[in-house]
Amino acid sequence: HLAPVLEDVLRPRLLALNPWLASAPGGVDAALLELRKRVATDLLPANQAFWQQVLHRSDIQLADVQGRMRSVHFLDATDASRNDFHVVSQYVGRSADGDGFRPDLLVFINGLPLAIIECKASHHRLDEALTQLDEYQRSFAPQFVFNQVCVGINGREGRYGAVGNKPEAYARYRLQPDELVTVAALRGLPAGEAPTEQDQLLWALFESSRFLQLVTHFVLFETREGKMVKKLPRYQQWR
Repeated sequence: HLAPVLEDVLRPRLLALNPWLASAPGGVDAALLELRKRVATDLLPANQAFWQQVLHRSDIQLADVQGRMRSVHFLDATDASRNDFHVVSQYVGRSADGDGFRPDLLVFINGLPLAIIECKASHHRLDEALTQLDEYQRSFAPQFVFNQVCVGINGREGRYGAVGNKPEAYARYRLQPDELVTVAALRGLPAGEAPTEQDQLLWALFESSRFLQLVTHFVLFETREGKMVKKLPRYQQWR
């Protein structure tokens, strides 16, 4: 019932990014233990702690073989090519009560589940996907501790939001003209045909260097009237 982690991906990436872990007491196992300590049932505070301590900064520290405290890097925030990206379809998880959790797509960087995409057929309303995301978070909160982006699509439209956002707070993403050309070329569209709203959103969020930039630098937590709120940038704020 804990947040899903692809350990067979994360372990070698930890060694590649932190070679000193190979000889450190506890090594990679100690780093994974520290990561798991960030998982809690109080979703937003745990989500904030993970983002601040693992993605935005590198606050997890372990002693190396000489006893010096060193920061553990779980990803390379400056170079997308030094990270491993995976998309898993129909991942199966469970709550502490044994209830099943099967999101359509999970997006991982170095084995960490940083995004969820709920996909509906084109004849379904988009708000069905957004409602499903909201229900998942309420029923399977520990599965979202590491999550940074929630997306709903239906073959034509797409919206995105952050953990804790209600469906009505999810937003569209509009690309600049040169970005539209890039996406149209990637999709192999005929001249003059524009990418769908879904295609624009998926490229804007998940092109590897943009996704890395988003999850490490463009997440905001703020408190309103005593309640914590998580925000992602709108297209006007992130170019």
